[in-house]
Amino acid sequence: FKEAAKDPEQERKEVEYFRRQSKDIVLQGSKLNNVQIHFSKENLIKIKKEPVSRHYAVQTDIGQGSYGKVKRVRHNKLGEERAMKIVSKQSESSQNEIEILRRVSHPNIVNIYEIFEDSKKYYIITEMLDGGELFEFITNQGTFMENDASLLMKQILKGVNYLHSNHIVHRDLKPENIMLVRKPNSVKKYTLKIIDFGTAITINPGQKINKFI
Repeated sequence: FKEAAKDPEQERKEVEYFRRQSKDIVLQGSKLNNVQIHFSKENLIKIKKEPVSRHYAVQTDIGQGSYGKVKRVRHNKLGEERAMKIVSKQSESSQNEIEILRRVSHPNIVNIYEIFEDSKKYYIITEMLDGGELFEFITNQGTFMENDASLLMKQILKGVNYLHSNHIVHRDLKPENIMLVRKPNSVKKYTLKIIDFGTAITINPGQKINKFI
């Protein structure tokens, strides 16, 4: 943003201009020169109606999720490796997943970068989680010390608590839907990320869920 002028009246006009530009701007601070401006993630991540190949080169298959294929891609300009989940537009679950991922932002939930669409599919670009599934990690480890297990559970519960505090229920939380960000040697240095929001829903406070999936 352009730096606000020192003149109080001009400063007030600029703040009012920013206020009108987006309903998601939140103004905090009692003085105009102490204004903080925040944009919602949902407002910033738009669905782009253009070929994903303009921005990303598809490399290899990563796996098959509950509601779509996942591929490794590389950003054409930045050179960064990311993951691309491809889901059908005919599936109601794909709409749920997109809307929820556009809203959430937490260290223990997969981060979304961009969304593309064509006539039949959505292409959801997320961060690359190269540490594998928690299920595989547990299987390979065999046994855990209580302290190590508590460190993993703490991260999972932080993510779940964030979702519930925003009235989101994942409904398919299992070790296969929790990924690790690879860090060397120690479980203490792993970051867990909750993925696969195909069955997730948003509920109202006090609403009960009695539908099986």
